[in-house]
Amino acid sequence: MKGISLVVPVYDEEGRLPEFFRRTDVSRFREAIFVLSGCTDGSAGLIPPGARRIVIPENRGKGFALRRGFLRARGDIVVFVDADGAFSTGQILSACRAAEKSGADLCISRRRRRFPAKRRFLRGATGTSPLTA
Repeated sequence: MKGISLVVPVYDEEGRLPEFFRRTDVSRFREAIFVLSGCTDGSAGLIPPGARRIVIPENRGKGFALRRGFLRARGDIVVFVDADGAFSTGQILSACRAAEKSGADLCISRRRRRFPAKRRFLRGATGTSPLTA
């Protein structure tokens, strides 16, 4: 598999990062980029020595942090995950393999959630693809 850059936006995630590192082995990726956006807690001290850090002095939002990380990523595949540890290393690599095998330019994953028995479906802009709401 090609080199994977893992981008993680971080805003005061000191309480969540230990779970993230328990579930995610950042050494399995070409690079791990932690974008510290206006952090005022001890998040910066939890980032492993081999990981790249981008420090944004004030919080300018998750989208801004992700853009900064994406622009500095050097991998052939760029993945972003939140710092809450929702996805394990195996899950991330599995999604990357599937995307690469299918030739996809984009792969989007979501957490499993329980939905009520009744779901509403919305049609996409073209009217062809149903989206759950």
